[in-house]
Amino acid sequence: MKLLEELKPDIVLLNETKLNNKHRIEFKDYRVYRNDREQNANGGGTAILIQNNINCNEIFIHDREILETTTVKIKLTSNEKIFIVAAYAPGNNKKAFNQEFIDLFKTLNLEDPNNFFIIAGDLNAKHPNWKNSIHNQRGSFLYKWINENCVTYRTKLLGTEVPSYPAGNSYLDICIYDERLQVINCTDNGNISSIIYDSDHNAMCIQISINNRNDLQIIAEPDSHRYNYNKTDWQQFQLHLSTKKKISIANNKNLDNNEIESYIQQIDQNIYSAIKKFTPKIKKQNITKTYHNQQIEILLKLKHDTLTLLRKEQHRNNYTDNETIMDLKALLNSIKKETEMQFTKVANEYWKNKIKSISRNNDMFPSINAVLKKNRQVESKSFTCQKMILYSPGLA
Repeated sequence: MKLLEELKPDIVLLNETKLNNKHRIEFKDYRVYRNDREQNANGGGTAILIQNNINCNEIFIHDREILETTTVKIKLTSNEKIFIVAAYAPGNNKKAFNQEFIDLFKTLNLEDPNNFFIIAGDLNAKHPNWKNSIHNQRGSFLYKWINENCVTYRTKLLGTEVPSYPAGNSYLDICIYDERLQVINCTDNGNISSIIYDSDHNAMCIQISINNRNDLQIIAEPDSHRYNYNKTDWQQFQLHLSTKKKISIANNKNLDNNEIESYIQQIDQNIYSAIKKFTPKIKKQNITKTYHNQQIEILLKLKHDTLTLLRKEQHRNNYTDNETIMDLKALLNSIKKETEMQFTKVANEYWKNKIKSISRNNDMFPSINAVLKKNRQVESKSFTCQKMILYSPGLA
């Protein structure tokens, strides 16, 4: 209550409310939307507090086994809306929520460019990308899925500047949002601040500008995959675009900038969907694996174990350096230097053997080209759709 009175946030997302149908809660100036676990199931539960002057509707999503959510929809303009989702997943990481998470995006139709979204909460997902020292199954899934769908769903993830779960020195509370939204309180490191309050978790504090549509930053990031456009099935590509649902454009008025932008986004979505269907992805290769040897594997394992010890000691000592922490940091530096030396040694040996393997036979020049020649430029095919992607009802 004190935090609400001091900060007066527009919206509050709550996790692990531990409420059931016997509990009644009210907050001055706020409406409460909540989803409790069944009465015989302890713990869990999610809720959203939203100021009374904000017009919204609750979206009811069928029960999920692992991923608990409360969702509201807020209208922005005549066509645009934003979905706010409070999400929670219990700490038993043996239970994956992969399909439930994917279904959430599909159920809310977040692929639609008119639909913005913010999904935040404690998903008990760990990954170094949001500053955890280790990763678990949920964290690995989220990291991979968000990168693979950054074009389709415009996904971006924010973590906290300091551990959101201090007792475990972990970054468990995250925010997954539509990258077109402008987050205005990011730190220099691209994270968000957190606030200590009466909980074992710190509260995430996110400020997003949605008052004016023109304030929203629309930045198209490149697809995280590399595509082999030389292998594109252009006939199927063309057929796919020709059979996509037509985009209806009014022919009896001048379009404003927002409408034009919306149509362009829909065209982009159609093109991206064709690329993903009919252009094969180039298989990602971890080039560092080429340069691994047994010594490097030992060093990487030692680095991981030393980091774990360092984090535990820092937490035990309230993040103040002592002799043990200084020794562990020195050990990490020496491991880093030795690893770099080993990588240099193995890489040099790898390319030395590559060059030595080139002999004077029929494969001599192809072998040289494979090492030295630049990849040829992609040739783009041109074609005409049998049916227009865009059309005006009055002219079609």
